[in-house]
Amino acid sequence: MTIAAVDGGRWAVMDGPAAVGSARLWCVTAREYRIEIVVDAAYRGHGHGARLFDHVFAVARRDGARSVELRPSADDEHSIAFASRRGFVETMRIHHVELALADARHDAQLEVMDRLAREAVAIVTFGDFAARTKDAHAAYLDVVDAARDGMLDAPPTVVDGSTIVAEQRGRLVGFTSTRGTGVRPELRGRGIATALNVAAIDAAISRGETTIRTTCSHPAMRHITEKLGFRETACELRMVRLLES
Repeated sequence: MTIAAVDGGRWAVMDGPAAVGSARLWCVTAREYRIEIVVDAAYRGHGHGARLFDHVFAVARRDGARSVELRPSADDEHSIAFASRRGFVETMRIHHVELALADARHDAQLEVMDRLAREAVAIVTFGDFAARTKDAHAAYLDVVDAARDGMLDAPPTVVDGSTIVAEQRGRLVGFTSTRGTGVRPELRGRGIATALNVAAIDAAISRGETTIRTTCSHPAMRHITEKLGFRETACELRMVRLLES
């Protein structure tokens, strides 16, 4: 068995001319790296994953990684044990949730919109906000940066006009997307996240969609999605090994 480079950031473990496993390495942000390893089912249990990991981890260390992350499924005990033996520690669990719009329970939360309106918080589309605001994209990046505290991933920095956002007196205070919902920390607990998701459900229904999906990690956000009728479809762990403090 040999390990061969496939292209930038990808390697394969070869059994003769056939690739029986592969690994990817990429820098997520600021010297924080992620590794993804897949081995064909018929070849598991023979150390191929360990060989790939050792090779790719050495590359990450050589390239100056400050941390490396693996993302095993929560029900994959073998991969979790593999990561734990190599010094990776669970940092959070990411819940992928889905809502069949026919089963949405959002009507009961509409009063949240009225209460927020009394606090000058409006739930609008980014397109509407941008039509009234100079440097709207900069304002969006600002709320994304502020809301990253406690979010599972870097939220999307590319935004389109249909994205649902929360605005208070001309300032963005929250947003929602398929990768999660974010609210400025000082305004959490007021129902803004619930209102954002209610508006996203209404928008999806008006577009004729049948399901919507998002992700969450914080217990409060999980409670909101459950309240609205979302059901979990998968759960994955974030497991991180620090290479330097």
